[in-house]
Amino acid sequence: MEKVELVEQYGPQFGVNLALAALNLSKGTWHYRRHAGSYAEKYAHLKDALLQIAQDHPDYGYRKVTSELRERGCTVNHKVVQRLQKEWDLPILRRVRAPRQSSIRKAIGQLVFHVSANGTYRDFWLRDTSEGLRRGRGPSSEIRA
Repeated sequence: MEKVELVEQYGPQFGVNLALAALNLSKGTWHYRRHAGSYAEKYAHLKDALLQIAQDHPDYGYRKVTSELRERGCTVNHKVVQRLQKEWDLPILRRVRAPRQSSIRKAIGQLVFHVSANGTYRDFWLRDTSEGLRRGRGPSSEIRA
């Protein structure tokens, strides 16, 4: 937006084409940015509703906020809601999924749980599935716990 303001300032004095060339700005971009308002101004009518939803439901993410806005009668795309939340510093909830547990860790966890629950230690044999060895290939394919 700064370049557009500079062209507006120095355009009458030096000519618009010379000012655009000096700033390395195309004429089409200058016309577009000159008439385009900011994103926040375009959706300023949603600010009160978004602030109210953020106060009432701080645990809502952009999807639930979008559906809440639709219930209130404002039809808005979820991308618009995301961008406005970022621009107005509203809380954006992101869910991070926990990584899946591997089968080996699962088996070891069950073994430890079984031993600690009973209070006694038994002689357990676990298959080493990470090596891809089949059953019955001898003691080298097994792990003694």
